[in-house]
Order: sequence, then structure tokens, then C-alpha cells
Amino acid sequence: MALIAEVEIKAGEHARRSPLISAPLSAEQIAPHAGRPLVAIEAEKHGIVPAQWDPVAMTVVFVAGGELAAGSTRRYRLEAVESGPAPPHPVRLTMKLDRIEVHVGDGAGSLFGAYNYQCSRRPYFWPLYGPGGDSIVRGSGTGEHPHHMGLSLAYGGHGEGGSTNIWSDWDEEPYGPGGRMVHRGFREVVSGPVFGRFVQDMVYTNAHGDPIVEERRALTIWWTSAARRYIDWRFSATRPDEQGAHPFLLAARLPKSLDIPNAGKVTSPHGEGHRQDSAEWVDGSGPASRGPHGLAILDHPANPSFPGPIGRVAVNQQLTHSQYPPKELKDGRFTFQYRVFVHAGNAAEAEVPAEFQNYAHPVEVATKAIG
Repeated sequence: MALIAEVEIKAGEHARRSPLISAPLSAEQIAPHAGRPLVAIEAEKHGIVPAQWDPVAMTVVFVAGGELAAGSTRRYRLEAVESGPAPPHPVRLTMKLDRIEVHVGDGAGSLFGAYNYQCSRRPYFWPLYGPGGDSIVRGSGTGEHPHHMGLSLAYGGHGEGGSTNIWSDWDEEPYGPGGRMVHRGFREVVSGPVFGRFVQDMVYTNAHGDPIVEERRALTIWWTSAARRYIDWRFSATRPDEQGAHPFLLAARLPKSLDIPNAGKVTSPHGEGHRQDSAEWVDGSGPASRGPHGLAILDHPANPSFPGPIGRVAVNQQLTHSQYPPKELKDGRFTFQYRVFVHAGNAAEAEVPAEFQNYAHPVEVATKAIG
């Protein structure tokens, strides 16, 4: 083994459950160990977990398993080894012609979801399997709102002062003609023992095919158990070159099987029900074939409109969280970030409020490089 760094994490004022840790290192510090498996070894209990180098963020990433009490501290050693332990939470991304398939874990039944990037006006996740055994989002539907599908980022919509509609698939008035989010290419598609990530370049066009937005999105997928899976979204975009309010909406269309608002519920810090308020998070949960499961959208304090509006354009079976570009832009771009939390049980059983605190106020990490 080769010791690379010592890491200290502090839980702070919130209790934590298996947080994702990003320990900063420089490329020079990690370079001598390139190609070797990385591990994080807890100093007190000597538990060993796989770690993964993130060359974009310049960090070593690992999951600090178990519970961290509020106010507690843990210490780890980051080491390069000849052969590491079998990763308990690998993430594998597989490129297809029109989608990326996301697998978590090994063996049959490891498919978590598919990111469809070529077959609609905007990319979307479908299916996206929850711990209850069924997809937690609906595919392209029939009947009411057939354009509500999967988990996706949408733009414009119901007029919004003239903003292009990249929300529905209707080209007729009053919402059309619509625009598109056009896939330009992937900068990276990464699998690993701790997380998987893809970075995609896109251009939004109006109904005439003229470009109105340049966007880059980075999606990082990780998980700590079958009951707790995460997709971290980060969008960087230019101000839309058109009139209107320029709304961006992260939306999840939930399936009929969740039986919302009867057996299933939409929940936010305001309580149950689809209230059109601003909120830090919104969750939809309900029954499934192997027990109840749900999906929560967690807002981030760094977002320009935090806390963003929820439910403004949603029906009972849909979650939406909206953001608007700030008036002042740095380098001509703005950034949004969200966490999507797919979980077992309802919002209370999955401790969604605590998950929001963990996302909004991550653990404190201090790294001391060795050598």
C-alpha cells in the first residue's frame, strides 16, 4: 500500500447517513498512483471502502458508510493498493445509439435507469427503477398530458411571456410551435467503483431551428444501498436569446401505480398536497410491487431562485421544481444544481428533510497530502 493523504471529516450540526465524501487533491499528488485501485481506510475502526479519483473536481471520492452523529469527526487514510476490495456500490454506464443505460451493482437486475438523449424534444430518464421494483417515473403517456414523461429538464412551457416551448410535444396553439434541446455530444462518460458520470453538450433551438441557449449538463450517479440512490444534476447555460420569463423546470412524471393523491402522496416542507409554493424539496411516494418507494427533488442554496417554486405547472402525478436565470451573469452563464433522491418508503421514512440538509450543507472535509 502507498499512503496518499489523510482525510478528516466533520459532520457539523446535522446527523449524516452514508455521505459522499470529496477529498481535494492535486493532479501531481495523485499522478504517481495512476492506474492503481484507491481505498479509504477509517482510522478508528479500520473499515476499508473503495475510492475513486475525480479528475474534473480534483478530488478523491468515497462513501463514508453508516451513521455520523451530529458533531462527530472521522478520520481516513487514502491509499493506493495493488488490488482493492470488491466495490459494494459500483456504477456502470453503457452507451447505446440513443441512450445511456445506468447500472448500479452487479448481476441481473442491476439496471437503475436509461437516459434517452435522441428520441424526444428533450432528453429524459425512463425507466428509472425505484427500490419497490417498478419504474418511479412514467414513459411517454396516453390520455392527459402525454408529453409528461420521465425525469427531465424542461424549458419554457405555457407561454411564459413568449419563451419557446420545450415542455410539450404539441406544435399547435396555444403552446406551439415548440423548440428542441439538441444533443451535440458527450464530453465524458465515466463508470467507477463509487460513482458514474456523463457530461453532455446541448443547444436549445426555437421553432425555426435558431439557437437560443447553449447548455452543458453533468450528471453524477451514486448510491449507498438499494433503498437510497442519487442523481446529482448540474446545468450550466447561457441566457436564453429570446423574450419571455425563461423558466427552467426539473420535472418528474410519476406513474399511475403510485396512486397519487390517494394511497400515494406528494409532500414538501409545507405538508402534503400540491401547493404552489417555494420549497427546498418536493417528494412523490406511493405503493409499488415490492413495497412503497418514492422520488424527491432537492433544491440547492446556490441556485439563483432558491428556494424555487414547486408545483406551479404540475398535475397531481407530477413533481416540478422551477428556476429562473439571475439578472446578472458571471462570464455570460448561470448554473443550477439539484439532487434527485430515489428511495424506499415515503418521505418521512426515507428522511427526506435530512437528505436535503446533507445536500445543502455537506460534511466538512480537510485533506492532508502525504509526501
